Amino acid sequence: MSHLKEDHNPTPGRTFGVPNKALLGALRESADELSRFWRDHHPEGPGYIEIVRTEEARKALQRRIQDEAVHQIRALSIGPSSHLTAPPELAPGSLEALARGVVYSVVYGAQSLRDPIGREIIQACVTLGERARVFPNVALNLKICDDRLALVSPPVHDPQRRHYIAVEQSPLLDGLIGVFESYWQMAVPLPAGDESMDDVGDAATDDTRQLLTYLSGGLTDESIARELGVSERTVARRIARLQEVLGAQTRFQLGVQASRRGWL
Repeated sequence: MSHLKEDHNPTPGRTFGVPNKALLGALRESADELSRFWRDHHPEGPGYIEIVRTEEARKALQRRIQDEAVHQIRALSIGPSSHLTAPPELAPGSLEALARGVVYSVVYGAQSLRDPIGREIIQACVTLGERARVFPNVALNLKICDDRLALVSPPVHDPQRRHYIAVEQSPLLDGLIGVFESYWQMAVPLPAGDESMDDVGDAATDDTRQLLTYLSGGLTDESIARELGVSERTVARRIARLQEVLGAQTRFQLGVQASRRGWL
């Protein structure tokens, strides 16, 4: 579920390393194709596609997705935007859907972790059972209800020109599901819990996982220190200790080794 206000101008962050460039390029091309589609599309289009032109209609469709989901909701969320003044908020109907057993799988853009309120919302949803992952640059906002309905919002630089596309069962919907699955495979899992960090051993503590997640999400050492309530020097020391234990020369290698051990 996309819990946060949508952003349409994603910005890169500091991460473990550069993801597969070919795959990332293909995902961006898909987002560009969707942008060109709604810009050039006339109102009388295929029956499985609807251009959602008003904010009221978008909210109604988002609520429909939450209310009608039976098995799962899969989502991509760019995250909150700097040009939005309202704080991030929980999507209406999402808690009810979680309570009735709908499985949520969400890939958040790294900037979602840079917003304190956004992080609290994400952590609360993870605690309730959401499967959440983070990826440096999510190219579009997407919600998929089971395998029968999707709401897409490709990125635009002008929020006044924001449009949405509702897609029902079709080859296009199958393609959107494939886009989500590609992001899901590349993204880093977000762990639950915020216990303090102990000495690093064979198993990672919750706070070790949180530190690694913040790194993968692009937070600076200063931001990580603020989140963990420690100094930047302590953060740097803990990262160096992790690199030593895992035999990693760089932060990218640290991410790879942590993933291999199942710490992410």
